[in-house]
Amino acid sequence: MSKQWQLRRGTKAENDIFTGAEGEVTMCTDTKGLRVHDGTTQGGFDIDTVVEFQLPSSSNNYTWYRKYASGWVEQGGVKANNNGNATTVNLPVEMSDTNYTVQLTPSGSNYIGLQVWYGVTTKNTTSFIFYLDGSSQDPQNGEWEVKGMAA
Repeated sequence: MSKQWQLRRGTKAENDIFTGAEGEVTMCTDTKGLRVHDGTTQGGFDIDTVVEFQLPSSSNNYTWYRKYASGWVEQGGVKANNNGNATTVNLPVEMSDTNYTVQLTPSGSNYIGLQVWYGVTTKNTTSFIFYLDGSSQDPQNGEWEVKGMAA
């Protein structure tokens, strides 16, 4: 029979007032996060862990995300060139507000090393809109990535 190893654990509120031994790791039962302790700091220090994720596939329109115990989320995908028209990207994970960052990276055989994105024109918690410049240098498609706090 295998051995079982178990960490001290408690709710976030219980962990917030606990001062663990130097090098001790505890688990928050409500956030599923981990904390490391130094023997003196009440509450210790959060170790942000992935609590939910999605891998890109044809069934999810090649979008991906990683959601962390802290609420931080990183998500992305590929979006086809819309020939200079507005392109709406629907986020797989809703954001808490519009203070998230968006990075757009053009790619494709027509891309010749110039940044040709107009950029993001509208952001809300569930989607954002961007434009391409519509020239012959437009990329055939592009990758997008969003970072910020999840709702």
